[in-house]
Amino acid sequence: MPREQFESPFPDLPRLSHFGYSDSVSTYEFGPHYHYGYELIYVTEGKAEIELFKNEAPVLLKEDDLCIISPGAIHEFIYDRQSISFFWMGFQTGAEIALSEGHMQPPDMLIQKRKKHKVEYFTLIDNEINSITDKITIDNYSIFEKVPYFSQIFCQINDEIHNQDRFSSKIVYQKVLELFTRIARLFSGDKILANAPLNFVKNYLDSHCRQKIDLREISKKAGYTQEHLSRIFKNQYGRSPQKYHDERRLNEAKQYLAKEASVEDTAVYCGFSSSSYFSTWFKKLTGTAPQNY
Repeated sequence: MPREQFESPFPDLPRLSHFGYSDSVSTYEFGPHYHYGYELIYVTEGKAEIELFKNEAPVLLKEDDLCIISPGAIHEFIYDRQSISFFWMGFQTGAEIALSEGHMQPPDMLIQKRKKHKVEYFTLIDNEINSITDKITIDNYSIFEKVPYFSQIFCQINDEIHNQDRFSSKIVYQKVLELFTRIARLFSGDKILANAPLNFVKNYLDSHCRQKIDLREISKKAGYTQEHLSRIFKNQYGRSPQKYHDERRLNEAKQYLAKEASVEDTAVYCGFSSSSYFSTWFKKLTGTAPQNY
């Protein structure tokens, strides 16, 4: 799937003007244009220096970066001999919604100074989305680096667009609300809150360090896939969630053994179903049997 785009995918959700995905595209050239709403670009793989605004230095976008372009900002999207995969999405906010032949005024119109598309406006009051986006202030664009939790949101929107049923537009709207709420949180500058899902995972592992854990279920609660969680957790803390949990659990076992507890009691204390399984696990991590330790 090298590239696909959906124009106004939901008739009952006119604010979502377009949504698309480009997979491992090595050259991209889209000249000057502007959108009626925000355009969001989220990179899932690779990195590239993008010519985004004419006569300005290229901007570097890399894996897990989010770029937000403000409504009406004339921009390009050009890079060459660099490979990235990315989502893009257009969403209009405010009380006045624009409808035209497309979701934007196209490149050839701006380059050749042709007559603009005819645009009609209608009023659509939505206090919920407006109360969020009122807190977002962008001159032309903003880039947030390493925000991996957006990946899950874009993937879920993509899934609903591909597999539409009578609930899909409502689910997509809720996901867009979450997306803009997280963006507003980023603009607040509160990094602790911005990293809340990852902090939840670490705190969970810390508080359940003597128990068997289900990483797939923990990932689901945090809003990630297990594979994605392992990658971003390792980026943040230097080891995978499983290794982090093993280290904490091993430390608990060592401290309990140091109190002259038996191997059997230590196995129970650390949540193992049998002392033999505990002994195998302990030796694998330390190179010595727990009774010798």
